[in-house]
Amino acid sequence: MLSSLLVAMLIGAWKFISGIKTVPSPHVRPAKTPDVTLTVTVGSGLKSTPSFSSSTKPEECWQRAATAVSIAGRNIAGGLLYVGRGLPAVAGHAVEPALVDPSLPVGRRADIAGSAMGYWPSYSQIPPECRAAYLDWLAQGRRNPSAYIGYVFLYFYGLERRILSDASSSPDARSEFATIHGELDELLGVYGAVRENWRQRRASGTEHAAAPGERPLTHDRRSRVSGQDVSSRG
Repeated sequence: MLSSLLVAMLIGAWKFISGIKTVPSPHVRPAKTPDVTLTVTVGSGLKSTPSFSSSTKPEECWQRAATAVSIAGRNIAGGLLYVGRGLPAVAGHAVEPALVDPSLPVGRRADIAGSAMGYWPSYSQIPPECRAAYLDWLAQGRRNPSAYIGYVFLYFYGLERRILSDASSSPDARSEFATIHGELDELLGVYGAVRENWRQRRASGTEHAAAPGERPLTHDRRSRVSGQDVSSRG
C-alpha cells in the first residue's frame, strides 16, 4: 500500500539522521540564521518546458527553516523546500522533482483529491490544479491529516535529497539534520496511517532498514521500488 511505501521512506531518512552525530568544526563557527522573507515573482502562467542547468546549485534554491516565500498568492512559511528554476535532479537527467518553480502555471482550482497526480510526482510535471493543491497544503502548514498522500511524498522528496545528497558536500545541509529530524517526526505524528504502520512494523521487528551493502533510498532508485500508483489511497 502507498502508506507502507511512504513510511519506509520516512523511517529510512529518520533513522539515517538519527544515527548521525554532528561534530562542529573547530575552524568554523556556525552563523545564526536570521528570519528571512523571500518574495518570488510568479510568471505569466503560460505553459513552458521545464529545463535544468548543471550550473544551478542546491544552495541557490534551498529555503532554510526560517525562510518564508510567496508563490502564486500563497505565503509559505517554514522553508525546508527547494524554490527556483533549473535545479537538476540527483541523477542529473531531469529537473529536481521537489523543486517548486514559480514560473510554472498554478491552477485556479485545486485538485485536493490528487486525482490527476501521476506515479512518482514531480512538481514540474504535475498539472496546474495539482500545483495549486500542493501549494495550498504547504501554505496551510503541511499538517493536514486529510491531505492527499501524494503531496506529502512530493514534499518528502526534498527533505530526502537534503539529507542524503546535499549533506555529502554541504556543511549547511549537515547543520540542518536536527531540524529535518524534527520535521520527519512531526510528519510521522500527523499522518495516522503512517504512524500506525510504523508502530506495527516496530512491534513485529520489520521496520525498514537498508540491507548490508544496500544504498539508502534516493531519487535514482525510486523507479526501481515496487509500490502502488500515487493516485491510489494508502
